[in-house]
Parts: sequence; C-alpha cells; structure tokens
Amino acid sequence: MPFIKYLRKYLGPEKLAKQTEQEVLINDDPPWFDRDSASRRVTKELKDPWARGKIVELIEQGFTIIESGIALEICDQAAVEFLNWKKRNEHALSKFREADGRLMRIINFHQTLPVLKTLFSRNRSLALQDYLFKKETSLYTSLFYEQGSAQPIHRDIPLFWTYPGFMYFGMWIALEDTDDENGPLEVIPGGHRIGLIDRGAIGAQRFNEPMTIPPISNELRI
Repeated sequence: MPFIKYLRKYLGPEKLAKQTEQEVLINDDPPWFDRDSASRRVTKELKDPWARGKIVELIEQGFTIIESGIALEICDQAAVEFLNWKKRNEHALSKFREADGRLMRIINFHQTLPVLKTLFSRNRSLALQDYLFKKETSLYTSLFYEQGSAQPIHRDIPLFWTYPGFMYFGMWIALEDTDDENGPLEVIPGGHRIGLIDRGAIGAQRFNEPMTIPPISNELRI
C-alpha cells in the first residue's frame, strides 16, 4: 500500500496539503517474491536446481542456509584480522566492553576492516539476491558481534526500511563453528508472513510531522 494512504489517514487533509503527493508517494507494495505466485515463477524461470531450491526456500520459509557460501580461508582471515585490530586498540576499546568482557556490537565495521567487505563481495548468495531484486545487490550496512548476534528475537521493521520498500535482505555470517553455547542464529520459519507493521501509525503517534522522521530514531521502537 502506498505510504500516501497512511499519511491521508493519520495526518488529515490539512497537514497533507503541505506536501505534494509526488513528494510523499512511497511505494510500499510487496515485491514480486512475496506474492503467492512467486515460487511457481521461480520454478519456471530457473534451471539451476541449487539456486531454484534456495530461492523457493527463502520465499516460503523466510530464510535459507547457504552451505559453503564463503571460502573458509576468507572467514579465517577475517577472524584473525579482527583479533589483531582488537589487540592494537585494546586501550581505546576498554570502555566499549560488555559485562562479560566482550565488545559491544560494531556498526559498519567493514569500513575499517576491508576483509569484511570480502565476506559480502565473494559470497555465493549474491547471485540469488540479484535475481530476486532484479538488479545488482549492494552492501548497505553491517553489524559485527564478537560472539553471536547478542539480540533477542525481533524484526527490523520499522527501525530499518528502504525506498522502494522491501528491497533488502539480512545476511548472517559466522566466522567460526556455532553451537548452542556461542550464540547461534535463531529464526522463526514463516515469520516473514506475520504481516506488516503499520509504520504510518507509529510515525504519526511519535512525530507531529511524519515526513520529518529522522533516518535513525529510538522513538520508532515498539
């Protein structure tokens, strides 16, 4: 549903008149791969059984696992470079440690350690994402955790969004073997079908002018 409909409902005609529809029209229509016919389309279009199976699984379950998606030597290199970086900056990092001694999560760490970009650029899943987006995939942001994801079950919307909508996937990459003790990723199969959060209502409740909502705001937490 276009965001303009949310604005009409929650702002009213007087406030909405301050913005032209062209300025606020944001396409929130679900992408083709969220439609009921998506799996059938993939089955017809893709000849590669591996790619076809992974994409259908992603469409129907909301996640898929890419075995051997990244060369082990790249993962090992990333882990070693992180430990070296941590040692070089030990004094400066002392105030950014959790109670158990681990570092807090690091945002966009790939801008500091180029090898982390390689985890993305030499990743087997890129071809799958390119197919779904119908355009070349790019790296937007990253979160680095010293151990596990360190977060409870959650959904990124409305804290994270794209324009046009739905044009992003989350990738979780483990640099070492994972088990129940060191922070495995947890997902809810089919969780992507729960339904959309009314982002327009949330914005209207917390901001007088939803069109001025900042790119990052704790006020959008629900």
